[in-house]
Amino acid sequence: MKIAIIVGTRPEIIKMSPPIIRECESRGLDYFVLHTGQHYSYNLDKIFFNELQLPQPRYNLDVGSGSHAEQTGKMMVGIEKTLLQEHPDIVLVQGGIRIQFLLVQLSQQNCILVLGMLRLD
Repeated sequence: MKIAIIVGTRPEIIKMSPPIIRECESRGLDYFVLHTGQHYSYNLDKIFFNELQLPQPRYNLDVGSGSHAEQTGKMMVGIEKTLLQEHPDIVLVQGGIRIQFLLVQLSQQNCILVLGMLRLD
């Protein structure tokens, strides 16, 4: 079973570190991290990954700043390409309505289970 873990912002990196370390790393699960790059300071993100002892993301979409539509469009294209290349069985995401809506659309098209931890803000 392969797991895709998607993060996009520094708070999501922090919130997703326990599932990555406790569950994936300690159990030896096949997983990869995809970073959408919504917070686009590579150096600051690298500090978070290093301090939390997380592996660097296998993929970084470098979405950066832009309008809601621009970010969503870039994420949809990049995430879909990655999911089609990697064929994960499960996608684990912590984020807002935008990323979860996007993943539900992609997962239905590609028969992938999405597990989300919804943030209501």
